[in-house]
Amino acid sequence: MEFVARVVTFEGFLGFPGELGVILRHKALSVEWIDICPSVTWSYRWWASQGSGDFINGVIIGLKKMPKVSHCIGVGYSMGGRLLLQCLERAPDLFHKIIFISTHPGLSTNEERNTRWQSDRQWIQKLRSGSLFEFIELWEKQEVFAGTRQRGTYSARIGNVTFPSVCPIFDNDHLAYIFERYSLARQSDYRGLLKEISASQVWVAGERDKKFVQIVKELDGSSLCRLIVPRSGHRVHLDRPKILQYLLKRFI
Repeated sequence: MEFVARVVTFEGFLGFPGELGVILRHKALSVEWIDICPSVTWSYRWWASQGSGDFINGVIIGLKKMPKVSHCIGVGYSMGGRLLLQCLERAPDLFHKIIFISTHPGLSTNEERNTRWQSDRQWIQKLRSGSLFEFIELWEKQEVFAGTRQRGTYSARIGNVTFPSVCPIFDNDHLAYIFERYSLARQSDYRGLLKEISASQVWVAGERDKKFVQIVKELDGSSLCRLIVPRSGHRVHLDRPKILQYLLKRFI
């Protein structure tokens, strides 16, 4: 089967395997879907194995081994968007078009990074010492998730697919590892990179997510567009999936 395009989805922290693909799929599109789910041990390890243990290199090498297509589109949500940025830092020509959903481009100062690290260390400790149920319940209570669809600790229905309880899918030690390894506190500030990327970029934020609305509005780049989605919070793909489907269709 010949595909019109390839869409590579980078799931966020605690994202289900294939979650973004389920939401973004459009029956009229002949698209190859590639899912990268860093929160799930087997997905992370498979991609890392393509790069001799280096996850980011593994993603780049794995994608470059695939047959070329006229449109290769990267879609990243939250932490997944930040991992997508790390891929672009090493391989700026990896994608023709990019959609960032509720993604932070990076903290600007060491003071901000130190403050963030103190917060992240507490979450990492909770993962290593407590139950995943308790962790997720606390995670969902964060201010950033106010006004958006809640995930919960049990089954979730996304699109036409019902995902099972999240707890058997995830492993505490692995979640703690990726939380520490890819903490926003350890990420570079990629605002300068955005100006250098020639691929078309759309940065998406939900209007109820005031923090990320402000971040998106302040971004600068000649190939960059901004989309503030009404009646949506941080999880735009869960709150307003049809808008993202339309955006992706226009990209292809």
